[in-house]
Amino acid sequence: MDNLKSPEFYYWYLLPTMTGLAVLVWTIKLILKKTNIKNVCITVTILLLLGVSQLILIEMFFFGAWPTFIPHIATGISILIVTLQFFLNRPRGLGNQK
Repeated sequence: MDNLKSPEFYYWYLLPTMTGLAVLVWTIKLILKKTNIKNVCITVTILLLLGVSQLILIEMFFFGAWPTFIPHIATGISILIVTLQFFLNRPRGLGNQK
């Protein structure tokens, strides 16, 4: 449990976990707003990326696995995908601008 007191825990585990949680909330909000097959596929992809990312992070910090950047890369890719999902779901046309 000494890992919980180290600054590395906060920078390399807690920050990506909170970022992943924010991405998860954002994609859930988008899928509830407009449910179609495109949004479902994007959300499932994001869920898989974040799930694998969290599994690797848990292995690294709580079971002493070798450190890797793969979970952080997966979290970054999920941020890019949810941003793409946001832009694909925004209204288009001159009448929808405020």
